Order: sequence, then C-alpha cells, then structure tokens
Amino acid sequence: MRFIIVLTVNLLFSQNVANKNQLIADNHGLFESNLNENWFKEKRKKSKRDNRQRKRETRIIWYLTDELELSAEQAEKFFPEFRAHREDIQKIRIQIQNIGVEQIEKSDQKDLDKLTFDEISEMIDKYHGLRKKIIDIEADFMFKMKNVLTPKQIALFVTFKERMMNNMVSELEDKRSKRDKKRGRSKKKRIF
Repeated sequence: MRFIIVLTVNLLFSQNVANKNQLIADNHGLFESNLNENWFKEKRKKSKRDNRQRKRETRIIWYLTDELELSAEQAEKFFPEFRAHREDIQKIRIQIQNIGVEQIEKSDQKDLDKLTFDEISEMIDKYHGLRKKIIDIEADFMFKMKNVLTPKQIALFVTFKERMMNNMVSELEDKRSKRDKKRGRSKKKRIF
C-alpha cells in the first residue's frame, strides 16, 4: 500500500513537472510579447515625455523672444547660454529632490519616526545650501548676460518666470473651462 502511494505521488509529481514545463514553453511567447509590449509602452511614455519637454522648451523660447523683444543676434548668443543655465539648475533641482528621497528610501515608515533633529538639520542644511547655489547660478547668469541684453531686457528677464507661469496657468484654466463646457460640466470651486 505504501508503495502505491509513493508511486502515485511520484507519477503526479513527474506529470506536474511535465505540465509545468509545457506551461513554461507555452507561456514563454506570451511572456516575451508582454515584455516587448511593456518595453514599447515605456518607450512611448518616454517619447511623449520628450515631446512635451520639447513643446515646453519651444514655448519658453517663444515667450522669451516675445517678452524680451530679442533681436536675431541677441537670440543667437542668449539661447545657448540660457539652455546651459537651465541644465545646471535642473541638476541641482534633482539633487534637492533626492535629499528627502534618499532618507526615506534608507528607512521604513517606522524608522522615519525615529529621525533625530541632527538628521533633519542636516537635510535642511543640504536643502538650503542647494537653494543658495541656484540663486548664485541665476545671479551669475544675469551678470553674464549684460553683454548680450539691454538693462531693460535683463529687468524683464528677472520677472519673466513668474509672468510666464501665470500666463501658462491662465491658458490651462481657459482650456479646462472650454473642455468642461463642451462636456457639460459645471465649474467646481476648490476648497483648500
């Protein structure tokens, strides 16, 4: 009796292994297609992100050219410097984002409760040091542009970011309200 049970279990096991191998073989193609599909989805997302980034960059260039009334000669000198300036600032912004992220990734939620004031102070010091670095880079850029831009254009450039953001926000709100009217939605008041 014992022999029959062991033989039956062995047969079931060997049949199960054969079934697993068949399942693996059958699903291998499915797995590869899902992997490729995910790769293409990720590539499309990146492509869309890159496309949005290019559109944003084009819009900023258009706004700057219009707001500052740049001549062709000024634009030729200004925009390469401006792109390099923005890349430097973006690198620092990534560092700022990583300050808190690194601490959180190192620890669990329970460990966050155990953070000391020294650790928090260190994070704050790093954050403010990087913010000061951004301000210094922006000031250096302004002084560097005095050979390219007029004093009026520099003054307009200093306040450009805030005006551009306000314009973009108002454009988005206009688009949203038009879309909502088209869909028959009423405007909801935000409470916060």
